[in-house]
Amino acid sequence: MNTSAGQTVHCSNSGERRLKRALSHVSKHWIPVNTALLEKIQHGLNDGAYDLDVEFLISELKTDVGLFAYCLRQIAALAAKNSHIVPLGSNPFDMLRTAGLDTLRAILEVPASRFSAHSFSSAENEQTASIREALISSSTVEVLSEHIDLDSEEAFCAAFLRQLGYVLIAWNYPEIYRKALNTLDEDQDLEEHLESLLGISPSMLAVSVLHGWDFTGDRPAEEQDRIQELCQVGEALARAAHPEIHRHAGRDWQFARQQLESIVGERGLHYVRERIKHFSENYASELPEIFGDLNDLNPERAINRFARRSFKSSNPYIEQCATGLRERLTSLYRNMPNENVDPSSVREIVRNIIPAAGFSGVAIYSFDPARSVLAQRMRAGTVSLVNDRSLPYPSSSIESHPVCIAFNSQVPLTANSINASGDAVTYIAAPLGNKRRVGVLYVELPSERLFAEETDFTVHFQAVKKALQDALKLK
Repeated sequence: MNTSAGQTVHCSNSGERRLKRALSHVSKHWIPVNTALLEKIQHGLNDGAYDLDVEFLISELKTDVGLFAYCLRQIAALAAKNSHIVPLGSNPFDMLRTAGLDTLRAILEVPASRFSAHSFSSAENEQTASIREALISSSTVEVLSEHIDLDSEEAFCAAFLRQLGYVLIAWNYPEIYRKALNTLDEDQDLEEHLESLLGISPSMLAVSVLHGWDFTGDRPAEEQDRIQELCQVGEALARAAHPEIHRHAGRDWQFARQQLESIVGERGLHYVRERIKHFSENYASELPEIFGDLNDLNPERAINRFARRSFKSSNPYIEQCATGLRERLTSLYRNMPNENVDPSSVREIVRNIIPAAGFSGVAIYSFDPARSVLAQRMRAGTVSLVNDRSLPYPSSSIESHPVCIAFNSQVPLTANSINASGDAVTYIAAPLGNKRRVGVLYVELPSERLFAEETDFTVHFQAVKKALQDALKLK
């Protein structure tokens, strides 16, 4: 069996049984179709609207993920039974043309309930997003292929096949799909992760429902590789449009935008937007609450909106911060992974965000219960009042030390002192961790700034502390 990348897949006996069960399950329940478009097509077939123009019918099928995939599946089944009637080729559009209007009529003139057991009315966000991503990815790859003289139909279908397995799993194994998205590690591939959870990969499932048809045909390897590269761009753009699902949407957006400009030019995103708008019109007219925003695809806007919603619930102090700090924290949360401790976010906080908050220096301590000490783990900037690398805790001999006091405090500790140079310095310190205290965040700033500026440094401290706890995944 071949995947969409043309790689041979060998299944064990148990793997074959899992694949057969999955194939039976998804074939029975399938993907929801736009019933309004289906009715329109069925009326058109009855009225002869497509009699002289099968291309018109194919162009309408192409705009509906469920209908297009269903027709390809049925055509592939016919080709598998009798290749003399419908030869199995690398271009699915040619196969639809070869099958002809009568065959397509027989496939499409059945009750809507025959196509799918699912409907959009009861769909989860991850399920509708999978269809949106298929539309975005396929449309993007089609536009890109047109600008580098690749067969745009084959490129469209290659992108479509790469997404089909994900769509089938999202709709027919929604709990597994959601779990895969929520537990995906930093550098883990979603295809591999789904295979580890479900026992079959999305690409294997997609090829199987199309009876082993992989669309690659006899294309040269170099051309196949180029199409796969374009698919990666389309998929990155699709993920970027759904930051509520894909935690690295910001990074995907930067990659996709760069590639669009490199391949198409400055108006690359404009051309892609227009194509996506065209392909999503039928969906948007009937289901505007799900597909309406595809009329003006704007991943950057979606990412910023999600970041604002996310940090407002996670870190309410950000909205009260000065503009520059608020923008830095917004960017931090936009790129912060949901599940794992993120060292890069911690470094960003220490090196750039804490200075932007107005603090001249920072020291971060962690509590080591095995040694009963508060150990200094990070230090940056000018810290003049606290030089201890390790503080015994608890210890009556240093119970007045600000770090020790802060570790046991319920609220941030703020105080003024004079350093060795005779300068007045203000420090703010508070414990890290709410349910279980794991350390202390300690910052300093010149006291004169505290009184000369209108900035609320306590709010800035709370915003920075919460961001650090979120980066460290502290509860």
